[in-house]
Amino acid sequence: RDLGMSPSEYLHHLRVADATFRLSTGQPIIDISHEVGYNDLSRFYKQFRKNTNTSPAVCREMLDR
Repeated sequence: RDLGMSPSEYLHHLRVADATFRLSTGQPIIDISHEVGYNDLSRFYKQFRKNTNTSPAVCREMLDR
């Protein structure tokens, strides 16, 4: 309640934040999705885009600049 989101939304937010950090390390996206808790790559992409308004690959490009 204090954060204005449900527990599951908060969990997705934390996972995407962790994934964003891991993208900067150069790990493969599929490995990152599994390591942050997504068993389904399409679900990972959907949640990542929902939270960041970009794809993991584009995010990685922006982080590499």
